[in-house]
Order: sequence, then C-alpha cells, then structure tokens
Amino acid sequence: MKLRNVLPSAAIGLIVLTMAWPARAQSCVPLRVVGGSGTEVNKSVSPPGTIFSKHNWNTDFVVPRGETFSRFEAEIDPGDSGEYSLKMFLKYNDNTADKVFDRKSVLLENGEPIVLTGNVRISEQPYQINLFVGGIQASGEPYTARVWGCR
Repeated sequence: MKLRNVLPSAAIGLIVLTMAWPARAQSCVPLRVVGGSGTEVNKSVSPPGTIFSKHNWNTDFVVPRGETFSRFEAEIDPGDSGEYSLKMFLKYNDNTADKVFDRKSVLLENGEPIVLTGNVRISEQPYQINLFVGGIQASGEPYTARVWGCR
C-alpha cells in the first residue's frame, strides 16, 4: 500500500478532546468494524509483534458504499491513563492511503476520549478507515474505539 500525505506536516492530524458531540448524531454515521460486529471495538493493546506472533494494533472500519462523507472522526477512549502510539489512515481503492494522524507518544487520560479527524480527498471516497492504537508503553492498556463518517 502506498502512503500519501495530502496535508502539510504542520496540519496533519487534528486532535480534539471532547466529552460530548451533540452535532455528530445529526451529521455523522457510525462505521462498522471489519471482521467484527457492531460499530465499536474494545481491545487491550497486545505486546509488540515478533517473528512468531502478531500485534493487534490495527483495526479497520468499513465505509458504506454509495455514501459521501467530507471527513471521518475516530474516537479513542482509554480504559486507563497511559501513553499510546496513534495513527489514522484513510484507505482508497487505488491501493493508496492518506495518513491523517501519526504520533508515537500521546498521553491519554482515563475518562477523556481523544478524537482524530481526517478530511477526504476532493474526488474520492475511502473504502476503509484504519486506526492504529498501540505502542510498547501501552501494552496491556484497554481502550474502546469508534469511527464516524461525517457529511
């Protein structure tokens, strides 16, 4: 997969800390977890992968066909305070992805979800949104993640 960074580095990854999003219900649609059931995932960060084992740091959310969105919002709600590596990608049908957020060290506080926002390319809609929640320092830390497509 080719990565394409469509925003200047200073503008990559808008972080918004919030407790309530009343406008989201009116203009956003929750996305389903790929290979799971429902629109949220509850995980604990696994240890880093090795030659013999994989990590569980990636989760994909499917973008419904025929829907048009201008942005995507991912909410990560930590079960415990901790330091996480976070990334968010918008994946397109031409085997490219826009990296809209990439930070190796983000301190998340219990009860304070973080929202990552990524804007869609002007002429294309992604087919999946990938969230990367992990890091050595976050091993064993629980979290809940959700993604919305917003008009």
